[in-house]
Amino acid sequence: MTVELMLQGTALNSNGSMSVQISDHTGVRYFNDSFDPGSIAITCCIAWPTCVTIELGNKNSADTVIDNDGRVVANKAIEIDAILINRFPVQYELMESQFDCTHQGSDTVTHENFWGFNGQVRMVFDQPSPMHYMLALKNPFEIKRLSWVDK
Repeated sequence: MTVELMLQGTALNSNGSMSVQISDHTGVRYFNDSFDPGSIAITCCIAWPTCVTIELGNKNSADTVIDNDGRVVANKAIEIDAILINRFPVQYELMESQFDCTHQGSDTVTHENFWGFNGQVRMVFDQPSPMHYMLALKNPFEIKRLSWVDK
């Protein structure tokens, strides 16, 4: 089965953009290393069930600019605000826990939606279908979204 995976968010560019490569068990499904700053939608089709691996790169120490007061004034990162599977959104409160993040040079797994690091993010889709996955998450559905009305 093929499923549409969409990650929506914001690209923050300082000295260029992050690179993102998304793979499933069949191979590379998406690659971009030149995001425009601002709102982004990363969309690709993945095999289901699968484990998705997101490789993040192109971040250097000079890409985070801090002012004299210690505040970040410029950064290179991608912040994910939404996961949609076949256009059904994962509830925001559940989203971050779906990202198993490993920063380059570390074995520690974190759960975060602000990707300002080189490393890897894994998403495990091990349920038999996207609907089973959403139900296992106890993801609430908007009733209006479940029925289509053409006007």
